[in-house]
Amino acid sequence: MPDWVGHYLIPFGLGVVASMVGWALLQHALRPKISISPEISRMKTGSGDVRYRLKVVNQRKHRAAIDIEADAYIWIPGFYERRKATNAIIRVATSKPLAMSPGSSRLLSLRFDEARRRFEDAGSVFDDSSLETSLGNGELRMWIIATDSYSGYRRAFRATYASSSISEHLWKSGSSLELDRTQPS
Repeated sequence: MPDWVGHYLIPFGLGVVASMVGWALLQHALRPKISISPEISRMKTGSGDVRYRLKVVNQRKHRAAIDIEADAYIWIPGFYERRKATNAIIRVATSKPLAMSPGSSRLLSLRFDEARRRFEDAGSVFDDSSLETSLGNGELRMWIIATDSYSGYRRAFRATYASSSISEHLWKSGSSLELDRTQPS
């Protein structure tokens, strides 16, 4: 066997294999795993107000997700009357959990203060009691960025909701992402 094979080729090959194993470990075992509910729950409060909530679950059983940032946007095509080609992207305020322990779930409330102002600026009305009507043919886009507590690996998660994704039911307890269809809110 030539001298260069033992000095260069074998160590290079082992380095490539070790890098691939490390990458696979990081991608599949050491990154956060967050699930976002496929539906939005609409809940009426005692004062007659309406709250919209999403459920987020940390699917990892042994590690916490930390530094969680949640952002929601309303995307409506042709929102401005004078500029039909212009899409409106309106930021929606969310309640932000800071961390989630392993296997836990959190409810995120959506607040539409900025959305109301943007609708008014465009000469339209944002109806808090009916997000479905205000969305029209648009959608609500949810982004969650979480960090794994062990590795420090950050990952983004996305969910998209149309007006048909809103339901007047409460969430099932625990880490289930299903709505309890037997009890209206």
